[in-house]
Amino acid sequence: MLAAGTVYMFFNRGYVITHLIILSGTLALNLPFRGRCPLTLWEGKYRKLWDPNSDYMFDSFVATHMKSILKINMTPKQANRMLTVIKLSAYGIITLMLTKVI
Repeated sequence: MLAAGTVYMFFNRGYVITHLIILSGTLALNLPFRGRCPLTLWEGKYRKLWDPNSDYMFDSFVATHMKSILKINMTPKQANRMLTVIKLSAYGIITLMLTKVI
């Protein structure tokens, strides 16, 4: 969603501020949890209670579903780094768009 929103900004300049708010909200929500989404942690906790043999990765929703849906093995650390790069790139693009550089 973050990457799609970043691309969408090029087609709809009015979406830049909305995307900035969404991106900032996501970042603010992740900071107290060391970059992890609190909903992912909560989901992992209850999945383990339901099925102790679950292969759900607590630290990354993205890594879990990359493996189960796309069959791509990715560690939670790699997935979280990828998300960080996407967020930082989006902030950079938003800054350039708001300063009318692009």
